[in-house]
Amino acid sequence: MRSKRVVGVLTAAALAVPAIGLPDWGADLAKKAIGRAARAGIQEALEDEAEDFARAAAAQGAVVLAESARREMYEREHVAATVSNGVEVAMKAADVAETLDDVADVAKTLKKVNDIRKVFR
Repeated sequence: MRSKRVVGVLTAAALAVPAIGLPDWGADLAKKAIGRAARAGIQEALEDEAEDFARAAAAQGAVVLAESARREMYEREHVAATVSNGVEVAMKAADVAETLDDVADVAKTLKKVNDIRKVFR
């Protein structure tokens, strides 16, 4: 019985609100719902944008890292080639030095032979 009385009072109040000039609570409720939905949509859009930005930054970071690794590999190859060329030049210089040493030995030997020949003359 009490619930019938509460329902009756609430119904009478709902009917009386427009009659006494109070604001339309249904329109206010709709505005609040639309405002909440708009805020939720804006928040979701911002979250999506932040996520897209983070993914783009991560992708750019991966590209920079890959480029850095490629450049480092190229530089290592370049250094290795330069070292290899340096070793080859050093080996050729050693061969030339050995040849010059042999030539000097031959010159000394020829001088001795020439000195010995002068003694016998």
